[in-house]
Amino acid sequence: MTTVWRGHLFHLTGAPTLADAASSLIEHTDGMVVVSDAGQISAAGAWNQSSVPEGAAVHDHRGQCILPGFVDTHAHYPQVNALHTWGGGSLLRWLDHCIFPAEAELADPSIARMAAKDVIDAMLACGTTTALIYGSQFSAAQDALFEELHAQGMRAVVGRTAMVNGPKDLTAPIDETLRLCREEIDRWHPRAEALDDALVHVALVPRFALSFDGETLGAIGELWADVRNRGVRFTTHLSENPEEVEAVRRAFGVSHYLDAYDACGLLGPRSVLAHAVHCDDHEIARLAETDSAVSHCPTSQLFLGNGTMPIAKMMAAGIRLGLGTDVAAGDTFSLPEVANAAYKVHVGASARQALHPAELLHLATIGGAGLLGLSHRTGNLDPGKDADLVIIDPERHPPLAGRLSGLAAGSPVDRLFALLMGMGRETIVRTLVRGRVVWQRRDR
Repeated sequence: MTTVWRGHLFHLTGAPTLADAASSLIEHTDGMVVVSDAGQISAAGAWNQSSVPEGAAVHDHRGQCILPGFVDTHAHYPQVNALHTWGGGSLLRWLDHCIFPAEAELADPSIARMAAKDVIDAMLACGTTTALIYGSQFSAAQDALFEELHAQGMRAVVGRTAMVNGPKDLTAPIDETLRLCREEIDRWHPRAEALDDALVHVALVPRFALSFDGETLGAIGELWADVRNRGVRFTTHLSENPEEVEAVRRAFGVSHYLDAYDACGLLGPRSVLAHAVHCDDHEIARLAETDSAVSHCPTSQLFLGNGTMPIAKMMAAGIRLGLGTDVAAGDTFSLPEVANAAYKVHVGASARQALHPAELLHLATIGGAGLLGLSHRTGNLDPGKDADLVIIDPERHPPLAGRLSGLAAGSPVDRLFALLMGMGRETIVRTLVRGRVVWQRRDR
């Protein structure tokens, strides 16, 4: 059945770059999204009763906001039970004392299955419809995650977190690591004929350079070269912390952290590097040259005190950017809260680094979709896209409702900024993927 979702629409039309986001902003204070029975958007614009298809079911959300579903470009499934853990202010110490023990718990299939359900529930409840997810080191835990994603209908790109060096419980020799990664791709990655329509894809996910050495990371590069033409994407961490950067330089004998990945053929349009906080001008230029993308994780940077990503330089270089929650270093699954943090961490750095509200929306929606090769499917409300939507009720947070009411005669930019800065998880009432309600608030 055709459905019509009526409400206050915001999105970025077309395929804008981050720098062009402001010119692509669309708002309809009384708008409508028409969704076909196949779950695709057939029209979006101002409300017009005469344009409602005969027999369509109309969902009236006047007074509420309808946005494209959010895209989280960096999250850790095995860390869902490690939120709010104290590691003494050091990334590497925090990993050793807090994160690795939490990830090892997923060796228990019952814990893993509960964690899989919890992480997907948490994302959908925050309006996230698509995510790039670092998985577990345990095959049963990975199966639980893939099964739960398919059961709940969330869109995701997922890969086992591969480690050769590290705690014994979480590592495997390189031959076994390659075998497990290949088996996961063969089992869960869609075949060529189903690739474009599938909601769930597989990525190759080495944890970070220090989980390997030059030879074993090179083997990961060879595996990716072999499976890349099947649509398999690549993601890892980059330059998150000064201590980590120096350790990589010593271990790999390189001048720049990025060189360790570059030497192994791990850069390119299907590569997403998380953090990139301490990238220098050489690395920024190389990221741009290879069209590699960056997941910006400001809540994580604040939690661990790792510094501030040079976003103005990256934007000037034309690097594709998205937002990541990076749970559990990030302390929230909410992409609007991450966008809120992104505005705050950059506004004081320089006049140019003060992000425009449309740029914040870009990072959380169409920009993130582009990082995952999904901007033809999701990320805005253009006709032909899948109807991945989030519906927000400002009345659930009275200060936000009051602010939006006071801006009734203001500009779309002011209203969008108020919404992104003021909305919390409690304001999300429905989340849709491909036109189907996959989560809704039950308390009223």
